[in-house]
Formats: sequence, structure tokens, C-alpha cells
Amino acid sequence: EPHVALFGSGQGAGIYRRLIADAERVLRVGGLLSVELGYQDVEVVRPMYGSDWRFIEVTQDLAGWPRVLSAFYHPRGAGL
Repeated sequence: EPHVALFGSGQGAGIYRRLIADAERVLRVGGLLSVELGYQDVEVVRPMYGSDWRFIEVTQDLAGWPRVLSAFYHPRGAGL
């Protein structure tokens, strides 16, 4: 694994904020964004997916830790 994958980049949760904002800019309605979570990041990252995201799901790794957070982009007014 690259050093940054093991020890972080010093950006903290900011990288998730950037990823989500970029996804909202480029995804079509119904597009899926999945992010790998760092240790104990789920409670920080989940609220970053605002009201334009649906079906937010957390998948645990084999040790039972929250590891992947996935959600479908569905902006307000786009209809379900």
C-alpha cells in the first residue's frame, strides 16, 4: 500500500468533502458514489452526504468495522 493509504495525507475528512462535492457536479441522477472509510470515519463522513443522496449504506469489513459508505445521487426535484 502507498504510505498515504496507510497513514493518511494530513487532509483529514476534507478529502471526503471534496469527493462528494465533485461527485455532485459530475454524476447523473441515480449515480453511485462509494468511498472507503478510514478508521472511525463513518460518523464524520455520513453527514456530508446531504439531502441529495439516497439509500446511504455502510458496509463492514471482515473485522466488523465500517469500511465502505455508498449512496445514490438524487438531487431534489429530480423525482424518484
